[in-house]
Parts: sequence; structure tokens; C-alpha cells
Amino acid sequence: MRRRSLPLVLALTLVPLACKVSTSDTSAPAKDGADDEAKPDADDADAGTAKPDGPKPGRAADEDPGGLPECPADAGDDSYCTDDGKLAGRWVMADMLRIPASAELIFEAKHAEAEGQPSLSVAIDGDELYIKQVTCGSCARVLGQGFRGALSSMSEAQIRAVEDRLGLPEGRDVLTSTAQWREYAASEAGTEALTELSTVTDR
Repeated sequence: MRRRSLPLVLALTLVPLACKVSTSDTSAPAKDGADDEAKPDADDADAGTAKPDGPKPGRAADEDPGGLPECPADAGDDSYCTDDGKLAGRWVMADMLRIPASAELIFEAKHAEAEGQPSLSVAIDGDELYIKQVTCGSCARVLGQGFRGALSSMSEAQIRAVEDRLGLPEGRDVLTSTAQWREYAASEAGTEALTELSTVTDR
């Protein structure tokens, strides 16, 4: 009797095992789908990472088409704010300004042989203007001033104030776009003016 019942016992044991294999195969696509759904979350996390000198991407930038940060409550003459309270441009110490690698350098003059090692760099990146005027590159802390601003968000008066602070000659039209800055830097008058400003030193 025991020998006859052995095949029946084995058959009953194998049936559940076959069901388990079938269940495992069916669940495999669902696991792959879960991984696919998880990928956008990883991308979102990368997109929300702020970069030091650039605009902050992610949902915050999508909500604000201009991508401009809030104007600080203690904004002084170094800051240029829009009517709706956004920071459109700002002056900082020269060693605090970082010109991004994506920017187009439209003017640069360095004087490593001169006392104080002054220099001037002007770059544009889309709508943004970057100015880095070093008046003492050989000092323990690099001295000078740096500017970054979105020209289309600034008023003509604000842009004029930037040009006056840099020291551009009077009696000319305000450079209200990055295209105009590029054209000015390439012109004879612009190259001469910017070259002279690149020699300004604190020494």
C-alpha cells in the first residue's frame, strides 16, 4: 500500500511548486514597471539640485518663468530689483563672481606684468551679463568688483547705473541687451574703453 501511494504523494507535492513558478513569472513585468516609475523621481532629484552660479532649476524655476530669486530685504545700491520684487542684477566682490563655462567671453584683458595685476572680463550667457573687474589680482584677497544680471529684467536706468559704475564713457546709447554688449566690445571704441578699464588698479 505504501508503494502505491508514493506517486500520488509526489504528484500532490509538485502541483503547488508549479503554481509558484507560474506566479513568479507573472510578477516579473510588474517589478520592471515599478523600476520605470522610480526613474523620474531620481531625475527630479537631480533637477532640483542648485548650482552655485547659475539659476536654480526644478519646480521653483517652472513656477517663476524668469527664474529670478527674491530681492533681499536689505538690498542696497549693489542690487537691482524688479517692480515685482525679483533680483535682476547684483554687484559682488570680484573673487565671489563665477563666470559659467557656457558663457561667451566677449572681452578679456589681463595685465600680469603690471603692478597689482589688474584685469577685466566681460561675458554673456543668453540674457545674462557678467563683468569681472579685478583691481588687484596679486593681493592676499583678490580685489575688485563683479556683476551678474539679467538685462531683459532690468530697467534702462538700472543698466545705465551698471555702465556708470564700471566706468564706460558717457554720451552713448545704453547697452540694453547682450547682443549690444557683444557689438560694443567688438567695436573700436568699445575695445579701447574696456582696455583702459582693465588697467584700473588699487595699488
